[in-house]
Amino acid sequence: MKIIVNDKEGTNLHLAFPTGLILNRLSVHFMSKGLAKKGVPMTRGQMLPMIKALNQFRRSHKDWKLVEVQSADGEYVEIIL
Repeated sequence: MKIIVNDKEGTNLHLAFPTGLILNRLSVHFMSKGLAKKGVPMTRGQMLPMIKALNQFRRSHKDWKLVEVQSADGEYVEIIL
């Protein structure tokens, strides 16, 4: 997973994370706890099939853009799966 952030001052941030570090059972546990605190009732049992589907999709679609946002000020954020 790659995260790219460019702001209008010229600061560029490029982060690369192993996808297995982000999309695994342990992170699902923490995500479900965090969502519960925010009032979103999503259980681990609901999140695990979604994470499994994302991993399968990632294998067949390399460098797929999950998020791409560009503001009117020239700021840019991109998250590549």
